[in-house]
Amino acid sequence: MINLQSTLRYIGIRVELILILIACPIWVYAQSDSTSPIPVELMQGHQKLYSLLIVNRPLAPESAWGFLNVTTFSGTNPNKASRNEFFSSSLLSYPVYRKLRIASGVNLNEVVGLNYFSGFQYTTVTGYWLIVLVPGIYYPDQSSFETLALIEYRPPLSQRVKLYTRLHTLYNTSLAEGQHNRSYGYLRLGLSVKTLSFGVGMNVDWYGQLRSREENFGVFIRTELP
Repeated sequence: MINLQSTLRYIGIRVELILILIACPIWVYAQSDSTSPIPVELMQGHQKLYSLLIVNRPLAPESAWGFLNVTTFSGTNPNKASRNEFFSSSLLSYPVYRKLRIASGVNLNEVVGLNYFSGFQYTTVTGYWLIVLVPGIYYPDQSSFETLALIEYRPPLSQRVKLYTRLHTLYNTSLAEGQHNRSYGYLRLGLSVKTLSFGVGMNVDWYGQLRSREENFGVFIRTELP
């Protein structure tokens, strides 16, 4: 029998998240002095609700120093606290050669807690392609090597509409044991109209040395905050 109270709470949470997604551009526009967009995404899957926020901006309009933040969370449907995930990484970067930057900062997640990161950041925009690569090392607790890659392809379909595709991957391996810790591959396919994108998505996650696998299929909505 359907629990009416739980169902209404479930619907209410998603309505609030959609309203936040729509209202955020007003707040960010008032706070920001940069024209670099901030992508925000929500995906409702058959197993989890997934959210992604990426900030990649200079510290000041004319500064060579950059700031990169990647924050994600995923929550199960229905809620199971032990399976919910949170990840946030904040990096400062400085150019060393053309589009290559040295990067260092902190990471927080629900498994390791607070850890430090040092590595590189490479970003390029060519035609309809966007490519971001961030390889590096986490230390001192449970030291590991990790590579994050994000590739977008958005060719125009008409004067107003673009195809939106994205591949977002991560691979993390332990430096001490050389064993797999965590990896994922996230795919998106949809349409873009101005700063709004929507379509279907697939998230595949692998955990631990045994690479236990979880899949999440659903629909996503994405906007670019000014």
